[in-house]
Amino acid sequence: MPNNDFWLRKIAAFLHDPPYKVWYFGKEYKGQRWERNKDAINLFETYFHPQYPFYNPNNSNQKLGKYRKFHHIAASESKNQYFGLKGSNILFDTGGYIFIHPLSGLMIALEDIFKPDEFNKSLNLKSEVETFLNQLSGDERQKFLELWRFLPVSITHWINLLPVDTILADNTARDLEVMQSAIITTWDDSIALDKAESIKSSFLILEFGPVQKFIANARKTRDLWFSSWLISYLAWKAMKPIVEELGPDNIVYPDLYKQPLVDDWLEKEGVLTKEQWKKESLRLPTLPNTFLAIVPEGKEKDFAIKANQAINDAWGKIVRGVHDLLVDKKKLEKGSPLENEFRRQTSDLPFNIYWLSLKWGNGPEKAIEDYKKLMESDKCWEFERLWKKMETRVNNPNIGDTYAMLVEMAQMGLKAMKYRGKLKVINEPGHKCSLCGERTVLTNGDPNDIKEIKTLWKKMADAFPGHIKANEYLCAVCLVKRLAPKVISQ
Repeated sequence: MPNNDFWLRKIAAFLHDPPYKVWYFGKEYKGQRWERNKDAINLFETYFHPQYPFYNPNNSNQKLGKYRKFHHIAASESKNQYFGLKGSNILFDTGGYIFIHPLSGLMIALEDIFKPDEFNKSLNLKSEVETFLNQLSGDERQKFLELWRFLPVSITHWINLLPVDTILADNTARDLEVMQSAIITTWDDSIALDKAESIKSSFLILEFGPVQKFIANARKTRDLWFSSWLISYLAWKAMKPIVEELGPDNIVYPDLYKQPLVDDWLEKEGVLTKEQWKKESLRLPTLPNTFLAIVPEGKEKDFAIKANQAINDAWGKIVRGVHDLLVDKKKLEKGSPLENEFRRQTSDLPFNIYWLSLKWGNGPEKAIEDYKKLMESDKCWEFERLWKKMETRVNNPNIGDTYAMLVEMAQMGLKAMKYRGKLKVINEPGHKCSLCGERTVLTNGDPNDIKEIKTLWKKMADAFPGHIKANEYLCAVCLVKRLAPKVISQ
């Protein structure tokens, strides 16, 4: 198999720990003791490609074993290593295990679903996954996207609630699957996967704002809704270059699974059909104004530039749509003072964009040292005590063991950038917009001529009933917020 087959690697990493892993752990399957490594290799070579991609470069028959640094890092990230809770021979078919709802606290025992002696007779979880894999279609990229989107809903639903292993039941197999498939995109394949330096990951964290005032500048419920929706839409546009090149799993936060804008993209990619998701959910503003992504070291700036450009392009496209609508309605004349003012006020994005990247490094030592420098000494001793405790329980801790620390440092760095950034100060003469109170109201002449302003905006209200009231006088940005839903719906 070609070493550069990006999407096959992601598939193999994703299936390294299938959702049924803990179910068969320590048991027999079809008369033989179930082994995770053999199972992962068999799934991949049966349904995707005859050569498993993670092997000793000097012996292609020596697969997995120590040649899976992506898994070691992802597994360390998903486990709580500070508590020695793992017991011997913990099996998930012998009773005593329960699902606990995280909000209500409602408990459902496995015995309430099946009696212990019916578990293996009634279910074949591996067969369910294999049936699903056999139905995947398209090229490797499409197969991965289908795997990411449909596997959880194509198998018995409660299987997705099973923990990834028996150390501490606080993470599901899905958590580990998506982390592994994200991390493998950062593999420097000139280095064997048994080396710590083979994985070259970075965090990219990006945020645009401030958004609170942008949303709060509202007179109608629709103003609140569209401001929130626009932020969600721009956030998706910022993430999209990473999603298209690396996959939706590389966005750590927010989780893009079943996000309406992502499902809309998947339909356009031929992964979803219109019957497989609810298109009306596109109206929901479900994404925040920030994201955290795992990207290959050295590509952080490229993705940040693409995200920045995508946000500006999306805003510009909406502005042009409103501009053309005003021209069609003969409320905006090309070359007029009104058009010039409209273009001036909408030429810049109404947000600042901040981004920061943080290299993971090859091991936890530097991350710990950097973390200590950021923290006051009296607040650091407890972590140090826990870390020393963990080192006695874990052989060769890796960078995954400091994952939460890296996330915190990235967030702290971005916060510092925002505090040091330049605040957008709006200082414009004349009568102000009746919605935001910041920018000059749009007018064909003197912004202090209230008679001219009232005449113009009476005509605007007549042209767009239900969108603009007769006593409202708006700036270009707030006018875009008001009319953009009309443009987008068309």
